[in-house]
Formats: sequence, C-alpha cells, structure tokens
Amino acid sequence: MKIPDLRNYVRPYKPEVVFFQPVWEASNDIAEALVDEVLSIAGLTHDGSAGRKNKIIVASILRAGKQTLLDRALTIACSKNNNTFSGLANGIGRTAVWNVVDALQGKLLEHVAGSGAWTRYTDDLIEMMGMGYTYAQVTHHRFTPPQDLSDRLANASFIQTSGSLVEMNEAETALERSKRKRSGDTNSPVRMSRKSIYQQYGRDLEVAELEVKQLGKYYSFHPLCLPAGTGQTSDFCAAVHRVFHNGRLDAGGRFYGPWCSMNSDQRLKCTIDGEAVVSIDLNASQPFLFSMLMGIPLNIQSNTWYDLYSEALGDKVTKDDRSKLKKVALEVIGTGNPRKAKPSKSNEGLFAGNDWTDFRDLLLKLVPALYTMDTEYMNGSGFISFHEAEILKQTLFKLKEDDVPAYSVHDCIIVRVADKDHAISVYRKAVNDYVKQHCKKFKRVNVMDCYPAMSVSQDGRSDYRIAGSQDVL
Repeated sequence: MKIPDLRNYVRPYKPEVVFFQPVWEASNDIAEALVDEVLSIAGLTHDGSAGRKNKIIVASILRAGKQTLLDRALTIACSKNNNTFSGLANGIGRTAVWNVVDALQGKLLEHVAGSGAWTRYTDDLIEMMGMGYTYAQVTHHRFTPPQDLSDRLANASFIQTSGSLVEMNEAETALERSKRKRSGDTNSPVRMSRKSIYQQYGRDLEVAELEVKQLGKYYSFHPLCLPAGTGQTSDFCAAVHRVFHNGRLDAGGRFYGPWCSMNSDQRLKCTIDGEAVVSIDLNASQPFLFSMLMGIPLNIQSNTWYDLYSEALGDKVTKDDRSKLKKVALEVIGTGNPRKAKPSKSNEGLFAGNDWTDFRDLLLKLVPALYTMDTEYMNGSGFISFHEAEILKQTLFKLKEDDVPAYSVHDCIIVRVADKDHAISVYRKAVNDYVKQHCKKFKRVNVMDCYPAMSVSQDGRSDYRIAGSQDVL
C-alpha cells in the first residue's frame, strides 16, 4: 500500500475567526447594560462569584462579537480543550465558559456544524506504523445578535483587565521541531499547564507572575486605548502576559497583549491617557544584542551606525537588498544555524542563484558572533529573546517608577509623545547596563560599552533615527 505524501496536505476549510478569551470587562454604561441584558436573556446569575465570572465571560463574548462585526470575520472560535483557559489570573476555567456558551446557543451564538470535531487523515498502513495524522478543529460559533443589540454594541466599550500571567511552550529538541515543521504543522509547540510549570520552577514562576501582575495593576491606571473602527467606540487594554519557550524560564519571555497583533500603523493610532503615542524601536535588535552579550564587536568600519543592515551593504544599498539581508538574518538567527544553506520555502522565491549564500556570508562578516549560535538554545527564540525581554522588563519597570506608562512590542516600546525623550534615555541606559553586567558575570572576552541604534515613529511615519555605538572597555 502506498504511503500518501502529506507534506503539502491542506487542512479542511477553517473560517476566519476571532479567538475568544474570557478576559474582557465592560468599561462604559452601554456595555454594562448589554452584559446585564444578555445574562437575563440566558437565565444566568448576576450575583456572587459565579455572577462575576458570568459577567466577564459575557463581556468577552460581546467584545469578540464586536470584533467579528468590525473585521467581517465569520466566527468566534471558543476551544473545548481542557487546558485552553487554565492559568487565567481571573480564575475562569472551561466549565464556567461553556456553561455560558451553552446558555447562549440560539440566543446570541450559533454553533458551526462540524466544528470542534476530531479529524483524522490516515490509512491502514500509517495506522499500523503508529503514524496517524490527527488534529482538533476548534469549535466555532456565529455571532447572531438581534439588530437592536448589534446597533448598541458599536457604542459599547470593553477593557481587558486580566489574562494568563506566564505561559510556557513544552520542551522540543531541534530534531523534533524540524520534524514537526516538515509535517506541515505550522502551529506553535504545545503550551504547558501552569501546574507543570510550577512543579518545575516553583518560586521562580511565582516571581515572574508577580512582575506581570505589577505591570497589569499599573496599566489599569493608564490603559492603552485601541483605535476604534468606523462607527465604533474604542476598547482598552490593561493586561499583559509573558510567553517562555522550550520548557525554560530563560528562553523567550517576551511580553504580549492584543496590541502586539496590530500592524504598526494601527498601533500608532492608539492613545494613552488620551494622548498620542510614539514607537521607539531598536534597529537590528537581535544581531546587535547577541554580539554585545557575547562580547564580540560588530565588524563595521566606524563604531557608530544608524542602520546596521545598510552599514553592511555599503553605499549601494537598496531597499530590496536591505529587505533580503534582514530576512536572511531572521532565518539564520531564528534557526540558530549560521551556515544555513538555503532559505525557507516562504522566502525561496526572493533569492536567485547565489543570492542567499552571498547575503548570508555578508551577514556573518558583519556579525561574527553569529558563529557561536546553536540550534538548541543559543538562537533567536532562546538566549537572544530572553535577554531582549529582560532588558525590556527593566526598561518598563524603570519607566513605571517614573510614572511613565510604556507598552512593549517585542523589542519596541510605545509611550506618550510627551514621554519620548525620557523613555529613549531609560531604554538606552538599560541596554548598556545590562550588557556590561552580563559580560562581566559570564567573563566574556570583551566587556562591551554600547548603545543601540533606534528609530522613533509617530502617526505611521518614521520621524528620525538615533545612532548606535559600540566600544570595548
């Protein structure tokens, strides 16, 4: 019997969705009235601990429904996986969620037939070899409000007040990761339960969770106001969570919130305390930080630069070449393989002939520290993103002490326009201090005195750049 080629297997149709999480609360009178109305329609309690949870769940369904109307998404995805809602700071779990979801069937929600089923793509031989391909399609619901509720929903405002505090992906070797990706699985690794993380890390997990709580508490006084759609009232975010990688508390650890999934133009339409915001972004963050943390200087003619990729390409730099070099850097650093022989399938159409190896060799000449990477930990998702996140954490907490609310997006921070200069100074100093301490602690060949190159953007445009520098102490 012939074994089918599953490398290009396409999963059955999955509609565009808004993914549900019970983390939103009403933030204006219209939203509060709608939540109470829906609870009454569904015959759900308003009172006590159960009532508090019901209100959050209903508010979150209404907020997801508002998004489906705004984005013209087809469904709300609400998983029945046992671990989907574990570890939420508000204590809401799957039983409470599904009590509400079931009560709203035929009133506000309509289950999409066939969704939520386990689907299996296999044949007898693969079954005997223990190689079945199985996945769960998440449960989908159409949002079906009466017209008058839909009309009022446009003026309802919601605020994200909680969420998971710390999440962690299960450990995965480079070989396991490669096999998973070759199988066509583009999903992230499986998330560990909080109980599993605590069993491994105990007090260290509690400290990480406490830090996230402290940031969230501060954000509640200065929530990030999201840009409203046409005819819509704005929603707010006042919660954040961290995601660690590979079963380790020293891999990954970036801070996330709903604003992270926006494109940069959308994000710069957010406000804090009613004021416009700016984005302060590190230039070539990962190659720069890895070099400095390893104590290996960048190979550039001058010890100052504005754009590291343009510096490598020289006077004849073009926008297209810069883009290619950046894509090479992302792939090489992301895999931890400095000698990566060819681009990924998604990028192979961009490189002709020897383009890939030429750009790769140019990158390695510019950033010789990359030769010390490996596929297990010393790479973009492990060592580099952890230290990047720790520098950002120190920056966010120093700004918090100075009563400057700052929201992070990977290596970037969003602050009020009035706080721009102070935030730049704090961020640059945090990088310099962290790198020096790291080089001394781990006895690197050199202790680096460095400041990152930065770009500052407002209103969807790049306002100006700030030079980076390096020196050996």
